[in-house]
Amino acid sequence: MKQSVSIPVMSPVERKNFSEERDKLYICLVDFLTNFIKREVQIEESDRFYEIVLHKFLYMYVQDIVTIKYVGHYYKPVSSSKRINIPSNIREYSNLRHNDSNFYRQLFNVLVSDVFLYVNKRKKIGYKRYIKSFLFKIRCVLNVRAKKVLLFSEYYPKYWSQLFANRKVIKVSLRTLDLEGEASVDKELRMRLFHTLQQEFDCKYIVNSLPIALPTDLLENFRKNYNSVKRQISFKNVDLMVSGWFPDHWNTILAAIGVSKGVELAIVQHGGGYGADEFHFMEMIERRISDRFYGWSLKEYNARYLPVLPTRLHSFKVRYDKLIEQESFKEKKFKILIADTLHYATPHIFDILGYSGQKKYLIDFISEYGDGQGTGIVVRLYFSRYAKNIQFLNELKSLFPCLCIHNETMPVEYDIANSELLYVNYLYSTFEWEANYVGREVKVLPGVKEVFEGVKKEHISYSLPD
Repeated sequence: MKQSVSIPVMSPVERKNFSEERDKLYICLVDFLTNFIKREVQIEESDRFYEIVLHKFLYMYVQDIVTIKYVGHYYKPVSSSKRINIPSNIREYSNLRHNDSNFYRQLFNVLVSDVFLYVNKRKKIGYKRYIKSFLFKIRCVLNVRAKKVLLFSEYYPKYWSQLFANRKVIKVSLRTLDLEGEASVDKELRMRLFHTLQQEFDCKYIVNSLPIALPTDLLENFRKNYNSVKRQISFKNVDLMVSGWFPDHWNTILAAIGVSKGVELAIVQHGGGYGADEFHFMEMIERRISDRFYGWSLKEYNARYLPVLPTRLHSFKVRYDKLIEQESFKEKKFKILIADTLHYATPHIFDILGYSGQKKYLIDFISEYGDGQGTGIVVRLYFSRYAKNIQFLNELKSLFPCLCIHNETMPVEYDIANSELLYVNYLYSTFEWEANYVGREVKVLPGVKEVFEGVKKEHISYSLPD
């Protein structure tokens, strides 16, 4: 039977203390895993190399652990009695943690020698990606004398070509081929990790869960991935790498190898909370691993933290202006547009912290507007790969039969252009930055800010995914 409990949202003071504890845990785990993996895989790279490779996984894992510790004061989830599924890569971990209740429950197990560990079959990489990787390698080798900048996933590549006009900007499209054979789990290696954790950490949640949660790409297959990436890249005359975000594990290895060879790493702000939220977890991590940090909403700038055109907002404005030219929006289709939170099936720690709004504010607002049936309102539910709370979707449909519901398949610029008033149900919203950038005002639903600032004390319903 599904467990559910009411958990209080944190006050500002609690949030500060909690965030500091979270950051310390991240740094501690970076140091621990760097030493353990380096010893096991026998790859003598710098500590910074290992943090760049590990940071995406640890960003998610640390949030899960502090969530588990926090909710553990209120109820204890039942551990799983099924066989244990080890994720093969970071993306699979992301998917499992929000969509598979058994995976979440198995984090409460204790790893013992007779437990059965398994890993899903790896998907093969298509030839198109292989060709892209090959072409990327060729582009790096050509023009040997030209200074080069490698550009990872970024919203507006043309801008960087203009900013670095004296260099050749090359978009990174590295995708290695699938590893030979199926991914497998080394139980003896996992048990060594478990026993080493017992010696280093008092927290049972970390000791029990990390040997289960750590993807095989970061342990059993680490050396194969590392060697595969090394064969794909030449850093001849590359003096800078720029990343909006790292799209997958191989690209983090590529960046980490580049840093080891003396190439500077610059990371670009890609979200709305940077600078505004003093406890922004990803900003803290990205500042640690980068040589330069480009931001468009930071409070202070210096030689290392540099101002930059908000490329994500600029690319949005380009699409928005093109849409306005093509279609007429003189008569708005909707009176109100509300951009809701992701609404994970399992609430993330940020929901408990108070960063995000809660569904009660959304429901109360719609109930009190107009006919109370949702007429004239469109709500955007971001059902990303890791957030598909169908129960909440059905609840809204049942409560408000006239409500229009869109997800990310409907372009957000279309909804903004077609709505008279804009609201968000969470703070530090990139949606708000995008709308402001095209001259539209955005309001926050009543109740969200008051809870975040500690004016009101609220609770959030917490339960495991179905």
